[in-house]
Order: sequence, then C-alpha cells, then structure tokens
Amino acid sequence: MKCFAGQFITLIMLIGAIGATSLAESAPRSEQTLTGTITCDARLTGQYACRKGQTLQSCTLSCVEQGFKYQLLVGQDTAYLLDGDHAQLEKFAGGKASVKGLVAAGENRIAVESVSKVAKKPRLSPSGSQ
Repeated sequence: MKCFAGQFITLIMLIGAIGATSLAESAPRSEQTLTGTITCDARLTGQYACRKGQTLQSCTLSCVEQGFKYQLLVGQDTAYLLDGDHAQLEKFAGGKASVKGLVAAGENRIAVESVSKVAKKPRLSPSGSQ
C-alpha cells in the first residue's frame, strides 16, 4: 500500500508540474520595444564589479564570458533578461540600445528579435530652432 501511495503522489506532482509549465508557456506575449543600457545580471546584483580602467563594454563582456546573462536596464530599477543572439547583443554591450522582442505578461524577460542603436534627439539651439 505504501508503494502505491508513493507512486500516486509522484503522479500528482508530475501532472501539476506539466500543468504549471503549460500555463507559463501560454502566458500572453506582446511585442515591445524597450530602450536602456545593455549590461549583465552580475553587475545588477553586485556579484561583479568593474575593475579600474575597464569600460562598461569590457566589463559587461567579461561578465558574460564568465557565464552571466545579458540584461537590459531600463530606468533606475527595472531590468529585463535578454534571450537572444549573443553576437547581436555583444555589439551593444555596455551601451544604450533599443531592444525589440516578445515580453510575456508579468515577466521581465525579452525574447529578442532585434537590437538597434538609440536614435539621438536633435539638440535645440538657445533660440529654440534646430
């Protein structure tokens, strides 16, 4: 009887795990374009500090080489994990970029479709004209 009870509990746990995975995969996704700084999760969590003389780009690339993941820092306290082509993300490491991709509702994770340079706003002259 104990054996049957153990198998039954295992079966229930397996069904629950499959159901949870299905719900996560079916979460509505929306295409968004977000702008921020491409960095890594080690720097955001304080696990890695840039060495003296290291640029933000070289620091971010060092983190990623050590197995950390790319992140897009939007504003002061919002970051998105970037799932995408590392060669494409590497070009913008440590700098500002616009990232277009699919974001699941309630998740801070982007399935990256494209990364582009941030268009600079034209400066206004003191007289107010361009």
